[in-house]
Parts: sequence; C-alpha cells; structure tokens
Amino acid sequence: MMRKTLLNFEIHGNRKGKSILFLHGFMGSMNDFSGIISGLTDDFLCIAADLPGHGRSLFKNSEDFHGAVDFPSLSRLILKDLDTLGVEMVNLYGYSMGGRAAQSLALESPERADTLILESALFGIEDQAERSARFKSDLSLLDGIESPGHFRIFLEKWHAMEMFATIRGTPLAESLVELKMANSVEELKKALKLMSPGNHAGFIQGLHESRIPVIYIHGSGDDKYSVSGARAKERIPRMEIYTVEDASHNVHARHPGIIVKIIREILEKK
Repeated sequence: MMRKTLLNFEIHGNRKGKSILFLHGFMGSMNDFSGIISGLTDDFLCIAADLPGHGRSLFKNSEDFHGAVDFPSLSRLILKDLDTLGVEMVNLYGYSMGGRAAQSLALESPERADTLILESALFGIEDQAERSARFKSDLSLLDGIESPGHFRIFLEKWHAMEMFATIRGTPLAESLVELKMANSVEELKKALKLMSPGNHAGFIQGLHESRIPVIYIHGSGDDKYSVSGARAKERIPRMEIYTVEDASHNVHARHPGIIVKIIREILEKK
C-alpha cells in the first residue's frame, strides 16, 4: 500500500506519459486546473496539489506544514511527496503563487525538473527592503475579515483589480469568488506567511545559471506580469514567452483550451 502524502494530491491520466505537476495560485486549489487537466489526460500523467493552507492541505491537520517556513523547505516537502507517489522526473506548471513555488522546486532539485512552465508568476523580489515591506503588507492583508460576508467583500474587490480586467464583472469572476469562499481565512494567513513574495529572495539568477527550460505565459491584458516576463527574459535569454490575447492574470480560467494547446506544443516537441 502506498504511503500517504503530506500534501493533498490527485492524479489523473496516462501513467506511461510525461508527468506534469500543477501548482495553483493564492486562494486557489488543485481544482483550478480541472479544465486543463481534462484536455491532457490521454497523453500525460497530471498531478495536482493543494498547497499548504488551501483545499484539503490544511495547517490544522498537519504538523509537517508547520516545519515549512520558506520555499526551500516547502520544496523539500513536495519532493518527498513525489517520492511517495513514485514520480521521479516532472514538468512543473505553476500559476501566480504556485509559479514561485514551482521555481523554488526546480532550483531545489534541478535534476528532477524537465521543464518549468510559469503562468502569470513573479520571479521574486531582489531588493531586501522592498521584500521586507511586501512581507509586512502581506501579513496584514486579511486583517479585519471576521465573517463570510467580510470575506466575500474582500474577494469581490480582489477580482475587481486591474490584473483581472478581462474577467472583471463577468460570470467567471463570480464563479471564482464562490470557489475561493471555501477557504479558511486563518489558513490563508498561515499560507501567506509561508509563501508571500516577501518571504524569499529572487529566483532569476538561479534560473539563469540552470539549464532547465523556462516558459512564461501571460495575458495581453496583464501589464504588470507582461513587464515582469520581459524583464526576466533579459536575464534568462532561453526563456520562451507566450502572450495570450483577450486574457489578463488568470489565463487558464479564461482560456483553458489555449493553455492545453501550449502545454502540448511544449512537451510534445521535447
């Protein structure tokens, strides 16, 4: 009998195919990728994880999560779970916060990372003062949310931000709010303490020095992350950039079919 993993995982697809590990964004869960995974399971082994404080990977149920204090220690936890699952080599797909987790994982164990695919992900904050300010800000982000009603208002404001411009006010934005309402605010606070951009240094230099293929996907309507990708490519020249039209931050939710096509194009030519 297989040992139980520390994080919550689901595995779908072809066990003879290349493995893809999906890591979601802040306030998301493994279910965020269902629209992508359904288009890949014929040919690939798709592994989706709930990151700590999200979905069914809760701090209150695991002493192991309390030992994860930064991205390197989280990466080692995920690698231990991949060992339990019997997965050696893996292609990493990370969205937003999950993209930073994927970068850390790739750098922690580069010999096990076939490809690093990032969707709307930052590469970390290199300036120490800026990083400290961001960490302090993130630790107070959810302060004052004391009821489901308060949390709903927070989520509605969150999805009204400019980086969600192409889904703002649409049924898709409403459905994302409903999905995120399943989260525990106290668990999310612990998740932010662990995975805030203020809690780790930048990854660009490490990726520059590595040989891991890096792919960056962003929406044409997400100016901040478009700029982030362009700047990163200056220092990681081998990085490929895919710009998806009529999309902002959450590309996979708006255009799952396009993401499936991109993943297939990347992995089938390897």
